[in-house]
Amino acid sequence: MFLIDISVPRNIDPRVHDLPNVYLYNVDDLDGIVEKNRQVREKEANHAEDIVEEEQMRFYVWLQQQEVTPTIIKLKEKFESIRLKEIEKTLSHWEGLREEDKQKINALTHAIVNKILHDPINFLKTKGEKNGFPIEEIKKIFNLNDEEDA
Repeated sequence: MFLIDISVPRNIDPRVHDLPNVYLYNVDDLDGIVEKNRQVREKEANHAEDIVEEEQMRFYVWLQQQEVTPTIIKLKEKFESIRLKEIEKTLSHWEGLREEDKQKINALTHAIVNKILHDPINFLKTKGEKNGFPIEEIKKIFNLNDEEDA
């Protein structure tokens, strides 16, 4: 049996609680339960706020990366285009070069381009415009606004 005595003064004798299968709660008990539940809810609300702040920061970082992604893509495409043109021009002068050697040269130049672009791309992804370095300046430096490659 579950009894709640909400009257002041009490209407139910507190000794009823000592009976088997009888549960007696009064206003003070309910205040304690309410306070405990409030504390749990407050703790969970604080935890939820932490999660929201963390996700907000992740979203902000993601959003900044989205702003620089087209520039990074153009930068990679420009360097790859230059690499391919130079390989084609160079390999056309080497007669009798084995296919295996051509593949090694291709892999070598690809690795060099990736290593050259690694730091600038990391800079754009992590620091870029948020540190006062406008993306437009990168586009100007590497002539990414023009469709024609040098």
